[in-house]
Amino acid sequence: MNCIELKQLVEFKGYHGTSIQNAKSILENGFKIMSSPEDWLGHGLYFFIDGISEPDNSAFQWSKNTFDINHGVALEANILMKQSDILDLRVTNNLKKYNCIREKVINSNLETLSKRRDLKLKKRKDIRLDDCIITNQICKVLGYKALIHNVYIKTKIQRELILESSYPNATVLCINDIESVTSFKIVEESPFLEQLSDSCFT
Repeated sequence: MNCIELKQLVEFKGYHGTSIQNAKSILENGFKIMSSPEDWLGHGLYFFIDGISEPDNSAFQWSKNTFDINHGVALEANILMKQSDILDLRVTNNLKKYNCIREKVINSNLETLSKRRDLKLKKRKDIRLDDCIITNQICKVLGYKALIHNVYIKTKIQRELILESSYPNATVLCINDIESVTSFKIVEESPFLEQLSDSCFT
């Protein structure tokens, strides 16, 4: 790999919140992309990264909330990608590009979108469902393998209150190229981090 190619690469340290059983399975068999209609950043592997929150704490919170466990566990991964393969929606010009393509995607799929569900019924999760449909198409059209976005992820208390918000509280990286993950290991929440997390999320 020459110097020019090295300059074009970006390295991330990402945290993937999960259960200890899933983490051990991934260590043995590697990551697999499990798609869901509620993948708000499109189908791929999701990691919390440095941004508007502490990514490890966000991953621990996610693991505890999702798997109903008291002690958080996460996979810490090193991710190496070409800058040109990443759509970073924290950058205004990239968000403008996203919105421009979004209009084209909507206009070229009007019939499909109008029949995707009963449009008279509005649910909060419909936002995630629609974002998944549109974002998958946008990344396909533009040829991106990763997307970064600031998003709102509920903590335990926020879930109990069914608290919704348009203000993001975490930075997430979604990748659809498994080969970009160069290494990973299990990390568990320490009592010290847990205390910090509790003070942050109350």
